[in-house]
Amino acid sequence: MLNRWRLERAKRRARKIIESNRKAYSDWSCSVPELVRSVTQKFAHDCVPNDLKAPIVSVVSENVAKGLYQAQMEEIWGDSVQIDLGSEPVPRKAVVPVQGRSKAIAEKRATAVISQGVSGHIVAFLYPPSSDVSKPEKAAYLVRVWQSPQKLKKRHITQLLMLMYKVDLFCCTEAFPNRVGERLSGTLRVRDAVLSEGGSRIWIWIKYAYRVVAGGLRVYGIGAPRVP
Repeated sequence: MLNRWRLERAKRRARKIIESNRKAYSDWSCSVPELVRSVTQKFAHDCVPNDLKAPIVSVVSENVAKGLYQAQMEEIWGDSVQIDLGSEPVPRKAVVPVQGRSKAIAEKRATAVISQGVSGHIVAFLYPPSSDVSKPEKAAYLVRVWQSPQKLKKRHITQLLMLMYKVDLFCCTEAFPNRVGERLSGTLRVRDAVLSEGGSRIWIWIKYAYRVVAGGLRVYGIGAPRVP
């Protein structure tokens, strides 16, 4: 009888969580895309200098309505809002080009993505700049988690935008490595590890600092060139 009572209590608790998550899942479309778009537009107008790219906002569900995902190979179960800084060529020429081919270095600039999972929870990923000659250790870093759309505030989006621009400026191919970029890379690694793996923030920072001191930093694929 005691075990039956415990199972009934666990069932009621789980159903309460499921009901709350269902409400969070349905609340996304009513608030999150428009909130992200309005905050991003205000940030671009008030904070972004004229010589920096303005962010471009796109929503997966809106793109589906435009027919952009008709050839998708796998189902997409949660909606996402992408804040994109686009792509730019890196003004460098190959010292030893491939015969018969002229290739420029194209760099995908930083991108922030706010996504909703099937449970209704919301997560934010940051994609650092990436090019053929300079890639981050991970394509995307988990930087924030919210339990529901109601928990996502304007200041959180502004903080995410500021982090995205800083990573874009200091971790791009032409700027990295530098002290600020390495510190930002460490911040991304710590946030991702704490949120996705549940690790200790202090212990992860200690391990990261050790890697830097030991000369093992390979966050952006820096290494000695191969000499023929």
